[in-house]
Amino acid sequence: MIGRTLLLLTVLFGAAAGGYYLRVRTTQTAAADPVQHRSTAPTIEQVRELASLVTLDVPISDVHLSELAGFTGGLQLVMSVKGDVQIATDLSAARFDRVNEDLHTATLVLPRPQPQRPRLDHEKTRVLELTRSGMWRWMPGEAGESALTNRAMLAAQRVLAETAQQPELITQARDHTRKIICGFFEALGWTITVQWDDAVAVSGATGG
Repeated sequence: MIGRTLLLLTVLFGAAAGGYYLRVRTTQTAAADPVQHRSTAPTIEQVRELASLVTLDVPISDVHLSELAGFTGGLQLVMSVKGDVQIATDLSAARFDRVNEDLHTATLVLPRPQPQRPRLDHEKTRVLELTRSGMWRWMPGEAGESALTNRAMLAAQRVLAETAQQPELITQARDHTRKIICGFFEALGWTITVQWDDAVAVSGATGG
């Protein structure tokens, strides 16, 4: 009977000692490995990943008139110009301002969108009308048609670049960029205000 009692006491003492040891080890481990806090704030790297999405492709269609005048006559060429241009926001120059991790809000400052890569569609750009005037009407062979056509094609390329600078297209590119960026971060639980270097801030994911 005494033997059983000693055995039981030994088992209980061992269990208590083991429990105490585990509590001490757990406390020591917690003290040695403090809780790590990670920031969930948006990063510039995430913004730069959207570079291809914020680039706006703008189709351009125009009618261009070119003339070549001489002493006794001249040429007039009417050309239908077709092409496109990209209007891109340089996200490598983006920076965050006024980041509030508690409210999950931030301001993203971006440079003004800029036109780039004007491309003339040579298959769809065509001469609508080419007429001679004055005595050039009776001139045999060419009267400068090829030279005038080549000059008109170069002018058409300039037309694309100039058209892409129109304020309404820049505004369209800004709206496109803002919607992409704000929508992306809204899905991550953040409200982003996009502010342009040369403009008043535009807020929200869909408004503005």
